[in-house]
Amino acid sequence: VLPVVNEFVEKYGPYAVVTGASSGIGRELARGLYARGLRLILSGRNEARLRELQSELKGSLVVVADLGQEDGWETLLQAMDSKEVG
Repeated sequence: VLPVVNEFVEKYGPYAVVTGASSGIGRELARGLYARGLRLILSGRNEARLRELQSELKGSLVVVADLGQEDGWETLLQAMDSKEVG
């Protein structure tokens, strides 16, 4: 049973960060969170796939970053800085 969209957003905040969003579990997780009304910050290494998902999940932000690298984390954290991430 899915929670009511407003209750879900109230409980977790308006933004969610999904790493590995360019494929597999991360991509499907992004779709599920979007369906529950969350705004998304989509992160991954494959910009083309992230942009494709962004066109499906309107209003999502894309952050191309390799989180295996220190500068990847810095890039993602900078994108999250002004957002209320739950």
